[in-house]
Amino acid sequence: MNANVVPYSRRHRRLLLWLAGLFVAFSLAGFFLAPIILKQQLIKHASAALHRPVAIEQVRVNPWAFSVTIRGLSVTDHDGTELAGWDEFYANFQSSSLFRWTWYFDTIRFTHPRGRLLVAADGSLNIADLIPPAAAPAPATTAPTRPPAITLAHFLVERGEFAFLDRSRSAPFETHLGPTSFVLQNFTTRPKQSGAYTFEAVTETGERFAWRGALTFDPLGSAGHFEISGFALPKYSPFFRDFLRFGLTSGQLAVAADYEVSLAGEPVARLQNASATLTALQLTAPGAPEPFLAVPA
Repeated sequence: MNANVVPYSRRHRRLLLWLAGLFVAFSLAGFFLAPIILKQQLIKHASAALHRPVAIEQVRVNPWAFSVTIRGLSVTDHDGTELAGWDEFYANFQSSSLFRWTWYFDTIRFTHPRGRLLVAADGSLNIADLIPPAAAPAPATTAPTRPPAITLAHFLVERGEFAFLDRSRSAPFETHLGPTSFVLQNFTTRPKQSGAYTFEAVTETGERFAWRGALTFDPLGSAGHFEISGFALPKYSPFFRDFLRFGLTSGQLAVAADYEVSLAGEPVARLQNASATLTALQLTAPGAPEPFLAVPA
């Protein structure tokens, strides 16, 4: 009996050693080797695709959780300022997706994403070289194969900051949107299924934007409610001051409505329960000390 037990015990130990070796090798490759390779490749290919230097502080990979974290990404624009970036990107892919025709992500999260859009004095955009030229539609041959469905349990944008500058106006315009937050839950590209979302943002002058509802990918459509409050009209005077014969010294606009947009077949857009409130409006004639029209606050 001992002669039969010993070989079995040895085979058992060999199997355990092989499994332990595979575990260690997979862990070392995932935790230590994969981040180095991924960081190098991301910097190389992103810099080439964006025609701008791309820097990344850290990449972390958890091979057992199927997650990746990219920290400190920054894209430098041609003028030396930051075009885009984020503090952290995190994605968690569910391994069960490998066995079904759905790519399932438990969480995709952007922390403190940043962006800067600039209209130069000549009217050109700072991202003009990133916009591909319009291409003629390819002739239809065979019916396209539907790709695997994508499901996002949680998609989050936290503390986003975005800047818009327009130097093509007689008076330069600049505004900053942030902090912004966006939450999308249970979104899927499967037909006729929707996910709930919320969006909130505030500008440097206290303007607030709120948006919530449901989003459907196939067919593409959305329905919900949006609100804009504290919209400071004088702030946007660089866009209309050259066309008006009076000055807009003050005024705030608030807008709210329920909406529905559908791109299934003929595009349809509807607004319901809409309201608009204009307060503290003052219009002045050129050179006049007092407004000729005033709406109380």
